[in-house]
Amino acid sequence: MTLPIIALLPLLTAWLPAVLVPRGRNACAWAAAAITAPALLLLLRLAPGVFAGEAIEADWPWIPALGLNASFRLDGLALLFALLILSFGVLVILYARYYLLQRDGVALFHVEAGSASPPLLLVHGWCCDHAYFAPQFEHFVD
Repeated sequence: MTLPIIALLPLLTAWLPAVLVPRGRNACAWAAAAITAPALLLLLRLAPGVFAGEAIEADWPWIPALGLNASFRLDGLALLFALLILSFGVLVILYARYYLLQRDGVALFHVEAGSASPPLLLVHGWCCDHAYFAPQFEHFVD
């Protein structure tokens, strides 16, 4: 059950920095870091199993009538990228607090470039990638 929490925590709590804008940039930065850091700590708890060669999986029926399942898998490569994304995310969030001014759109930065960035980028890239590249390759297919 830990894998879905790691994946969904930044998405479900991305609104928090935006709500804390009236309290200042410190509140926004610490809220965004407080969202990302627990996901990183949960991921680090799973690392010993992955280092032992285990692939950690979580799977449950999502839409059983269509045979769709929600599945998460953590192997060595996934662990590497998740650690990179979450650890650099925390560092960028905390560093940005010192050079962003209140008028620079602090909330927007922490929502889009902070804790929810990797999932938002994945969805955006997934949708735009297909819309852009599908017409490009049509003339190659008979």
